[in-house]
Amino acid sequence: MEQEKKMSLRDIDAAIAQITENGFAYDEETGELTFTSDDLDKLQEDVDKKINSIIGIIKDLQLEAELKTAQGKVSAEIYAKLIEDEYTKPASRASKKAEFLIQYLANHMRLHNLSEIKKTNGVAKYTHSTVCTIEDEDKIKEWLSKHPEYKDTFIKTEEKISKNNIKKYLKENEENTVDGASLVDKQTLKVK
Repeated sequence: MEQEKKMSLRDIDAAIAQITENGFAYDEETGELTFTSDDLDKLQEDVDKKINSIIGIIKDLQLEAELKTAQGKVSAEIYAKLIEDEYTKPASRASKKAEFLIQYLANHMRLHNLSEIKKTNGVAKYTHSTVCTIEDEDKIKEWLSKHPEYKDTFIKTEEKISKNNIKKYLKENEENTVDGASLVDKQTLKVK
């Protein structure tokens, strides 16, 4: 018997099962004989073609999924970079402009011996701060070899010296010294 319509893999499997069991396959609704044992090889070829086609579709879909995932990651990275560029570059420019204007205003205030300026937009005034300046890390490490009790306090991860902790130590007592480090008083202009 010749097959008149395209059959699904499920339909072909059912026909093969009927032929294997009965020697023939028939349409249950009409009772018409659809396949005989002579059609078994042709049905098996159809099964092979269908399975091959399904495998191809699966591989195409998996490849498409991988590509879409990769495109999504690339798109997300590009989008993140665009967003970063959109915000961080202007933020950096704005920060640099503000720093330039702070220096500009500080020069004006020094020139006129002003410690504070009050205007309707805000206040610019000098505040006093003390920072620790690392002059020679090797000398500090040498000093630490003589004072190992401060190593964990002064050294951050991976042998990085902690300015803040040295600053605290030096401020605790005027007699405290650390070779290679000193306290430097400076004034910072704050604009609020």
